[in-house]
Amino acid sequence: MKPLPCPILVIFFNRPDIFYRQLAALRSFQPPIIFFAADGARNFDEEDVEKLRFCKQMISQLVDWDCTLDFFYAKKNLGCDLFVPTAINWFFSKNQSGIILEDDCLISREFYEYSSYLLHKYRDDHRIMNISAANFQTKKWGDGDYYFSRYPANWGWATWSRAWKHFDQELNDLDRFVASGGGFYKIKLSAQERTYWLKFFKGLRRGVYTFWDAKWLYAIWRVDGLSLSPNVNLSTNIGYGEQATHTKNRMDTHALPIHSLGSTVIDPSCRSIQAEADYYLYDNFYKPTIGGLIKSAINKLRKFLL
Repeated sequence: MKPLPCPILVIFFNRPDIFYRQLAALRSFQPPIIFFAADGARNFDEEDVEKLRFCKQMISQLVDWDCTLDFFYAKKNLGCDLFVPTAINWFFSKNQSGIILEDDCLISREFYEYSSYLLHKYRDDHRIMNISAANFQTKKWGDGDYYFSRYPANWGWATWSRAWKHFDQELNDLDRFVASGGGFYKIKLSAQERTYWLKFFKGLRRGVYTFWDAKWLYAIWRVDGLSLSPNVNLSTNIGYGEQATHTKNRMDTHALPIHSLGSTVIDPSCRSIQAEADYYLYDNFYKPTIGGLIKSAINKLRKFLL
């Protein structure tokens, strides 16, 4: 599996310990093209300023191989929900395709070569919109090294500019999409999934939730797109903790071991969506739990009392 030159976008902020491990992981296989993007420091936060300065210094110190670099540094803090899409917009103003990494998601040469191959293979297949690195499954689906899914996993992923152009920060087309007879009802989902995502997308548009990756899921579903999911895990998340935006508590899915593929990617013989695998993801990772609902209610009550 000979990799094609593939640009990588690395998005970071104020976690130098995490960012160091990210750079060390990249250094292990020395990709030839890297774009770095950093959000700006929060107002009057000198600690942000210092940590960002340290992160930027590490790039010049650790990227010591033959590598083309480009940089995008925000002048003010935009926050994760807005800055990540802004950085990806910048990346795709310069590239037709590539890999996207936030600073807490590590990949090895395995995903670099795998995604380089798939970015080339499916470059003209507009229904394929996302290539995931993470695998949260407990079994293999189909006979290939990857399978077709409705759900993108974005702890290390790749896509094309022709797919990213469908991303809509404001979900402007939501009413039409979820109207009776709209595209949402043509997607084969369980009744439970449909109820959950209908409520979630509406909350996402109102700003109740601030997940840029959920907006990417919406963009894919809105045009009946698909994601390619690996049959082994090809990334690991090291960003859980108090400084994280969303992953503050460690879960079993964090820090998963990165597995190996063969020297050649085996394509699946069938392009059917693995509906059972998709429902497993919903049932184990998206569906609200009793504990989560109680925690949400307590947080709302606290805000009300304050």
